[in-house]
Amino acid sequence: MTNEDVDSPWAFASPCSLTHSDRPLVDDDSATVISEAIVELTLLRSPAALGDGLADIHAMVSLLAQLHAWLPIAVASARAQDHTWAAIAGQLQVSPATARRRYRTDDERPRPVATGTDG
Repeated sequence: MTNEDVDSPWAFASPCSLTHSDRPLVDDDSATVISEAIVELTLLRSPAALGDGLADIHAMVSLLAQLHAWLPIAVASARAQDHTWAAIAGQLQVSPATARRRYRTDDERPRPVATGTDG
């Protein structure tokens, strides 16, 4: 098979070449994962409340709070892998300057310049 044979029934995309979108997506895949997480968290914390609206809100807000707590860790990991602030900002749906201001670690902050004076 050659590279020109992309319409062949035997053609496939290499999983190594697949990548994520350059922006967040709200779609069926995300909805399925979140829906299952809400059910699982409710079953862990209060199984008798499964299907209760307030229990759903509790699970959603708890998951959201956990994701907010993990975002700085994920951003630091992306920076350690040499992703740009522009690429990170695209995923966060903010400007690169805002992403940098919110998530820059102490190692990335500018150091004061010594003036050469003692005292």
